[in-house]
Amino acid sequence: MKLLSLIAVAALAATPSLAQDQKIQKDPGSTTRTGTDSQPMKGKASKATQSFATAAASGNTLEVESSRIALEKSQNQDVKSFAQMMIDDHTKVGEQMKSALETAGLPAPADKMMPKHQDLVDKLKQAGANKFDGQYVAVQLKAHDEAINLFSDYAKNGDNAELKQFAQATLPSLEKHKDLAEDLRSKVVGGSATQ
Repeated sequence: MKLLSLIAVAALAATPSLAQDQKIQKDPGSTTRTGTDSQPMKGKASKATQSFATAAASGNTLEVESSRIALEKSQNQDVKSFAQMMIDDHTKVGEQMKSALETAGLPAPADKMMPKHQDLVDKLKQAGANKFDGQYVAVQLKAHDEAINLFSDYAKNGDNAELKQFAQATLPSLEKHKDLAEDLRSKVVGGSATQ
């Protein structure tokens, strides 16, 4: 009987430490649940996080793909230099986002652009040589406006710590790119880039 009492006391004493070791937040929509204090638990992203990741990946792909087209079609060295910078910088952003998602234990979004972004790429592919540069710059301005709004919102209101940090860290380069695209617009089309 004494042995049974000792086992029961030991089991009760161990229960709080087991519960502490398996901390799980009560919010079922949270993406920051942990299996132990030090290891992230693979989980589902909230709708806001899924939406952010999908839109960010699609916008990033738009900026890279449209810039690849610019390298092929543009005859303007300023446009080509800007396009190469977009390819280089946004390729890094894509890798950083995949790393943040992996750290958060979340899957990467599908490697496919949203229809609105694919439409912009398709229009650039069909643009005539005399209108291409203006259309490319307009796409870049639109893409960077969209990205700045998306990243700024998630940096303030996001519910996943890793992606929130990624959004905050990426925002300054997106703002710099927009400024450079505005400068390019004034050089290429005299301030009146059209789509």
